[in-house]
This record gives sequence, C-alpha cells and structure tokens, in this order.
Amino acid sequence: AHLLLVAGLVLAARARGPHARHGDGVTLHGARGYDWLVRLLTFGREGALRRWTLDLAGVGPGGAVLDVGAGTGTLLLAAAERIGPGGVLRGVELSPEMAARTRDKARKRGVELEITEASAARLPWPDATFDAVTCSLVLHHLTAAVRDDAVREMRRVLRPGGTLVLVDWAAPRSLLRVLFDGMALVYFMHRHSAAASPLDSPALARLLDDLGLQSTRHAWGSGALSAIVARIRRPHAE
Repeated sequence: AHLLLVAGLVLAARARGPHARHGDGVTLHGARGYDWLVRLLTFGREGALRRWTLDLAGVGPGGAVLDVGAGTGTLLLAAAERIGPGGVLRGVELSPEMAARTRDKARKRGVELEITEASAARLPWPDATFDAVTCSLVLHHLTAAVRDDAVREMRRVLRPGGTLVLVDWAAPRSLLRVLFDGMALVYFMHRHSAAASPLDSPALARLLDDLGLQSTRHAWGSGALSAIVARIRRPHAE
C-alpha cells in the first residue's frame, strides 16, 4: 500500500498538466491529461463520483444545472442523462482548453449545453437562475478573496429550494481507507498549502451561514474528498 502511495504521488505530479497562476489563483490547461488523471485517481470510479455529486445536488428531470469550474465537462454530461430534454445545462470554466474539450465532448454525444469562459467570481447569469449549482475541485485553486466571491455568486444564482454542492479536499476521516483511496494521494500533495482543505475552513462555514445557507457534510471514500451540501435557510439580505 505504501508503494502504491508513493507511485501515485509521482504519477499525479507528472500528470497534473500545464497550469498558470493569475490573480484569481491557479488555472489548469492540460485537458486531456486531466481526464486521464481523474480516471487514475478514482481507480476507474469517476462515474460513481459524478453520480454521487448529482445525487447530493438532487438533479432530476427538467432541472437547471450550473457547474462552476466545469473542467472537461464530465459532470455536465452525466447531468444531461438526468435532466432530459426539458432541462438546462450551463458551465463556467476559465481555461479555454478545458472549455473547448467540454464542447467537443458534448458535440460528439449530441448533448446541448453551454460553457462560458469566465471567472467563478463573476458569474454571467441573473439571480435565482439554477436549481442546482455544483463546484468540484475548484475552491482549493482560488485565493481566499476570490473563493469567497465565488461562493457568494453561486448563492446568488441559486433558486429558492435549490441546492449548492461544493466538492473539494478535506482532512481524511479514515486513515485506513486512505491507503486504498487514490484521491487521498492528491490531498496529501496539497495539504501544506494555505487552501489545501477549503471544506475544513471555519471561514467557509461562517460565509455559508452569513449567506443564509444551511449546510451538511458528506464524505467520499476516506473523506479526503468530501462535499458540503447547502440549501437556502432564510431570505438573504444583499
């Protein structure tokens, strides 16, 4: 198990792909490498991970779904199977390479969706537009200020009765299961940075509460990858 941990860390470091730092944080550009890396680190269970996320978001027929930091569009394509022809799929992604791969995948599968190249902190949609807003493995790439602005924006475009799902790294809850959890490898690569475990941040918990969101915590595997599921608790005063 320890040999697998070391090998996984090396592979993850090499496969991370091109990335760039900017005022918002870090943007990944290696679209094809990213798909391969996620499949590797989930031990081929990426589909199960996406279904878990959509289950938490309560995505169903006719829903309007926004994926913030959509990457290569895997989650949006999985959502397409649930919402049907009457639903709406939108994504926002800062990396042109990632956005282009999403469009290519959607075109090949005959899925209608729109991917917008924009910052998570400046979402180009009106208030209360979406039934479900998801954000997977994005928060740890953002600076603290941009992360807070992004969460505020996600709250703004969420409809009353809708669900916000934030998926990211967190401190594992089961050390034994870490040995067999590929996603935990990347957590340990990030854990020394300031934003390594955004879901564990007291500041994020306070922000969600200030925004009138009631949240619950859910763990995937060892818990190194977890989700915060938040729903509107009370009217939010801007």
